[in-house]
Amino acid sequence: MWALRAQRRTFREYGMPQFGRDLGWCAIALFLYGAVGQLFVRPTSLWPSTVVNSDLFLRWFGLPIQLFRAIMASVLAFHMIRALDAFELESRRRLEEAHRAKLRAQAAALEAERRTSRQMERLNEELRLTTRELSLLLDLSNLLATPMSLRERLHNVLERIVRSLDFPDAGMILLIGRDGGMLHVQATIGFSSANGLDGQAPEYRWAMRLGEQCVAQGTTICRHRDGITHTLSLERMVREVESPCYGSPLAMVSLPLAFQQQVIGSIVLACIQSEEEKSLSTDEFKLMLGVAQQLGLSIENARLHQEAQEREKRLGELLHQVVNAQEAERQRIARELHDATAQSLTAIALGLRGVEALLDENPVVAVQEIRELKSFSTDALGELRRIISNLRPPQLDDLGLVAALQWYIQEFERRYGIPTDFVVEGGEFRLPSEYETVLFRITQEALTNVAKHASASRAFVRLEIRPTHICVTIQDDGCGFDPEEVLEGTRPRTGWGLLGIQERALLLGGHYEIHSAPGQGTRIRVRVPLTMEPEDVENTAVVG
Repeated sequence: MWALRAQRRTFREYGMPQFGRDLGWCAIALFLYGAVGQLFVRPTSLWPSTVVNSDLFLRWFGLPIQLFRAIMASVLAFHMIRALDAFELESRRRLEEAHRAKLRAQAAALEAERRTSRQMERLNEELRLTTRELSLLLDLSNLLATPMSLRERLHNVLERIVRSLDFPDAGMILLIGRDGGMLHVQATIGFSSANGLDGQAPEYRWAMRLGEQCVAQGTTICRHRDGITHTLSLERMVREVESPCYGSPLAMVSLPLAFQQQVIGSIVLACIQSEEEKSLSTDEFKLMLGVAQQLGLSIENARLHQEAQEREKRLGELLHQVVNAQEAERQRIARELHDATAQSLTAIALGLRGVEALLDENPVVAVQEIRELKSFSTDALGELRRIISNLRPPQLDDLGLVAALQWYIQEFERRYGIPTDFVVEGGEFRLPSEYETVLFRITQEALTNVAKHASASRAFVRLEIRPTHICVTIQDDGCGFDPEEVLEGTRPRTGWGLLGIQERALLLGGHYEIHSAPGQGTRIRVRVPLTMEPEDVENTAVVG
């Protein structure tokens, strides 16, 4: 009975009160059946059955004890059958719960498989995009390494980019020149040949402006077909794909080309030839960003490699010119020695023979001959000194750079008739020998160019000696020229003097600038760093 009551509490805890009540009735019926049946027994001669027996029960309740027990057994059987149904329902409930758990496990397994499948698809897509990007970057690196001119290589690179991407059908690459200011178009592809008012197609002008704006701001900029331009980032691109903000389709995208966090140019990719609207996907935009990032590094390396090759070629040509100049200088010295000094020495030798014969016969004539020979020897000594001064002025070693330049400018004015002003600013102190030699030769070469090519009426030389650097400026009011055409043109090189000035400045770790234009004169400025301490006070001297 107590077990049945405990089971009743269990059913109540599991939310099955009906089964609990059935077990309660079973317990009551069982109790009454057992207790009453044992208490009211048949009458016997033993106590207490002589008093408490079935006859007493019949008199009290008017019901035979056997009938009461039968009724209790029936109640017990009825409620026990109902309680036993609970076990069947519980088994069924547990089976259903197990079935639901199985279904949930299967659903979870299917969801996990779907997630795994989506992850695999995403990884495969990323792998495909990465492979595509790496393949494109490898092709671009190989194209930039081909032995062609930089413009040809950039054109091939741009063609490969436009052919590999879905969005663009035209492109343009702009690079900042080595002068640090001007932005030049290096390669174009796909733009219409129809000319506008200024001789350029409208799409071409839009691409140039977009590239210039991209370089100025140092960020990615796009242009829509209605003319609206705005900056574009990856986050903004994702938002644009999810909820477009512009009704007009995208027409051009300009991405900066950078090297060591410094913008060196831009690449413009445009969709202008297709009549149907093309959308730029996020994946392709990511690919564009990767290509632009790698392209900046590759282009700068290609430019440096080309400059190294050109510099090596110039050095070879300069060496050849130096050897020729040495031979020409030796021929000039030999000719001057033969035409002037040798003739004077020959005349002195012949005169001495004549004087030897006249000493005994006519001493007066011999004295006159000796005076003439003395004049010849003085002239020969002067010629030797002039030749030595042209080779290396003694003032440079004895008195320093300023005195040597003063002497040379005076000789320059006397020889070529070109008035030249000489200004010294800063402290007049001795410089290291290599500084004085290089700066003297630079000034000498520049003034020689003025005399040979400038057709100038006046020249100007400024020497600035500062505690940290030295500047020398040579300027004239002559006919001028195009420095780019002379120094970097495809015609046979003629500007060897300018190249020599540049190379000498580089020997001291200096910087070389030339400003000139046809009809506007020429100004050459060389600045070299100085590591020594000044010894004299500030001074300004003018010679002219």
